Amino acid sequence: MTAPKVSVVMTVYNTADYLPQSVNSILSQTYSDFEFIIVDDGSTDETPSILAAFEDSDARIKVYTNASNLSVPASTNRGFALARGEYIARMDGDDIASPLRFEKQVALLDETPNLVVVGAGYQEIDSAGRVRKTDCEHSSNALIQWRAVFRMPLLHSSLMFRRDAIITNELTFDPDFDGAADFEFTQRLLQAGNATVIAEPLMQYRMHPQNVSTRKRDKQCNAAVRACLKETTRQFPELDIEQMRRLFQFLHVDTPVSAEETSSACTAMQCIHSAFAAKCNLSGDEIRQQESLATRWIMMAILRSQRKDNLAAALMRLLSAKRHRLGVLSESIRYLISRTPRLKVPTRFSGALQK
Repeated sequence: MTAPKVSVVMTVYNTADYLPQSVNSILSQTYSDFEFIIVDDGSTDETPSILAAFEDSDARIKVYTNASNLSVPASTNRGFALARGEYIARMDGDDIASPLRFEKQVALLDETPNLVVVGAGYQEIDSAGRVRKTDCEHSSNALIQWRAVFRMPLLHSSLMFRRDAIITNELTFDPDFDGAADFEFTQRLLQAGNATVIAEPLMQYRMHPQNVSTRKRDKQCNAAVRACLKETTRQFPELDIEQMRRLFQFLHVDTPVSAEETSSACTAMQCIHSAFAAKCNLSGDEIRQQESLATRWIMMAILRSQRKDNLAAALMRLLSAKRHRLGVLSESIRYLISRTPRLKVPTRFSGALQK
C-alpha cells in the first residue's frame, strides 16, 4: 500500500461543539494526498459518534480511541507512531485550516531541502468564531529560534514538518512537560533544521473555556518555565541559571511584580539577548526585531500582573539599556496603548511617540 505524502495527526478530547468544522476544514484541503489520523483521548461527550460518522464517510480518516483519558502527550505520540507520510501536519480538534494550507506547506518543504518545519499565520477566534486578532508576521529562522527560547514560536496546530526529523532524532512529546509539551517538543524539533512561517492567515486558532491554556493555566505556565530553562541551559550554559529562572517566571507566571523585579527581568533579558545575538550573528534588522520582541514580552508580563504603576520603572530600565533603541521604546508604548486604551503614559515618555 502506497504511503500518502502527508499524515495529519489530530488529538481530540471533548471538542464536539467545534469538531465538525475542524475536520471538514481538513477534508476541504486543495491538496488531497494525505491520511487523517485522529486520536480520541477518551472523550465522554458526542465526540466519538461524530468521529465514527466521519470515518465512515472518508477512507482517509482513521480514528484511534484511548480506553481512558491519557493526556495530550501520550495521544500525540500515538498519532506520530501511526503516521506513514513523508510530512506530518498537526491539527487540533477545535481549530480551522484554510483550504490552501497543505498545498502551500507541501510546496515549501518540497522546494527547500534544509527546511524542517513550516508554520503559518493565523487568526485567533472566540467560541463563536469571531476574530479577536490576527498574527501573520514574517519571521526568519533566527527569529523563530529566538522566540522558541521563551514561548511557542509558531502556532502548533499550524505546523507541518518532516517525519524523518522526529524518527532520526527520536522526538516525541515529553509527558514531564504536560501543559507545555508542544512547546518543549518544538524546541527540540527546531534543532533538526531550519524553520519558516507562511505569513498568511492559513489557520484559525480558537480560544474557549475548554482550551488547555484556559483549563490548566498554572500547570502550563510552570511547565513553560521549565522548558525555557532547559533550552537556555543547552544554548547558553554560561548564563546565570537563577537569573534566567526569575526572568522566565516573570514572563510566564501570573503574579504581581514589583518595580525591582521588573528591572531585574530587563537586566536578565539584556543578558540573554546579547548572548543570542552574538551566537547567531544576527543582521541589524534581526537585532531590531529581536529587541522589539523582548520588549513586548516584558510589557505583556507587566500588563498581566495588573500593576500599571510598574510601567515607568520598566520603560526607564529599557531606555537606559544600550541596545534598546528609542524606536523600540516608542513601539512598546504604542503596543501598551493598543492593549490598554485608558492607560496614561508618563509625561517623560510622551515625546517618544512623536519620533
